[in-house]
Amino acid sequence: MKTFRYSLAAAIIAASAGAAMAASNYTANQINPNVFEITARNSGDTAGIWCGASRYARDTLKASWQARIYVARTMGTSQVTGRKGAVQFTLDPAAVGITPITSSPSLNSFVVGDSQTIQMARKFCNQGITGGI
Repeated sequence: MKTFRYSLAAAIIAASAGAAMAASNYTANQINPNVFEITARNSGDTAGIWCGASRYARDTLKASWQARIYVARTMGTSQVTGRKGAVQFTLDPAAVGITPITSSPSLNSFVVGDSQTIQMARKFCNQGITGGI
């Protein structure tokens, strides 16, 4: 009977984790110590990508609200999942050899070196139904 209870508990935990992922519009993966990747369910969901980057940087990496998130690799195929619509980010552009851009024509273009603060990027979380990581 104990095996059944543990199996049931594991199934409930797995189901709730799956539900959280199903409600999410993006996933996050750490690529290396300096780079993380956000993959959107819809590659046109640029707000969701910035939202995901801000949440991962703040909640997982514990970066300050004023820290800048830099685009480290433009939108392309995920290095982890192989899905399209992935953008890689860094908090330390010097560590990955990126020159920060002082101004960009559009935050939707994900130009390498473009950036915004975590606080600014978090505002994208309020633009629609972007879920958590």
